[in-house]
Amino acid sequence: MNRHSVQRQRIGPAVRRLRRLQGLTLDQLAEAAAVSPSHLSRLERSQTLPSFPVMAKIADALNVDVNEFVRLEHDVTHLDDELAWYLGMLALPDDANQELFGLTIETRRALVECFNQLTQFALTPYDVQEQIEQAVSAGSEESLAGLAPLIERSGMDAIGLMRALLTLSMVDGRQSFLIAGPSLLPIMPGNDLLGPYRWAFPEAPLDPSAGQWWRSASGSLGGRSSTDRPSRIIISVQALASGLGTEIARSVRSVIDHDELVELAITERQLGTVNVALVGEFGIAEQLVSRRGAKGAEHVALWVGTERARTALERALDGIWQSLSAVERDPGTVRARLQQIEPAR
Repeated sequence: MNRHSVQRQRIGPAVRRLRRLQGLTLDQLAEAAAVSPSHLSRLERSQTLPSFPVMAKIADALNVDVNEFVRLEHDVTHLDDELAWYLGMLALPDDANQELFGLTIETRRALVECFNQLTQFALTPYDVQEQIEQAVSAGSEESLAGLAPLIERSGMDAIGLMRALLTLSMVDGRQSFLIAGPSLLPIMPGNDLLGPYRWAFPEAPLDPSAGQWWRSASGSLGGRSSTDRPSRIIISVQALASGLGTEIARSVRSVIDHDELVELAITERQLGTVNVALVGEFGIAEQLVSRRGAKGAEHVALWVGTERARTALERALDGIWQSLSAVERDPGTVRARLQQIEPAR
């Protein structure tokens, strides 16, 4: 890819930005640097490259180290090499590539950062799977609290959460959900994903393939409950009162509309900060309580992929279900409460 012409756009825009930050006109900077205004104008518009002596004079007039421009040249060369690699994978037309390289350094850097985030993904490592099992080994509601620091220390970011959730949506088997607070876990395929995701992660990109698949999926859960025991969803009123409460209610209603065997419960009890979704032999533990406004790099979820860790979580969720009152598990009462939040359409 030919980038010789766009390399001229590194130093010029930087000079213009520094000049404007210091409140100098083009003529004032030209006079202070002992260069002609026309030459400085061409430099700022990336129509010429300055010699090192001229660059040193301009740096001195701007009261910055000339090495800042040298470092800028090095950093942006590396940045454009990364961008060129990503754009090469996209196979865009040459004129489109040139336009993208003509964007500001800040915009090109933002593009590369998004590409980097979208191409880095790893499930929760095996040693953390053992820590998940240990954290909930007691199989009690209280033991789920041990997952919170584990998520914060070793969890996946927002992109990893959505890719894991997409994977989980394709797994067959019995489902168990614990929705203790704001959560993306109960939002089933076919429901809006981008809105809730943007609420939780306003500054994080969303894997386009995950978002597109989610939007176009049917939302039907046919065949997902493959055992004799029906699926279960336990929801805290704190979750329904959160900023994602309407989306949670809408998605749960879509579940019960497709599967009459689903067991539902809504409870006033404080269920902690960790949400759990178990499907078949896998699961996700998610914590969004402190994520509002956070960037995608924050750790927000764990992938549960070993049998012992998944069994320990299932035991904890079964214990919570058995401890709920008959009123909290009454289908009519639950449906009525969901109706209040998300009216039938």
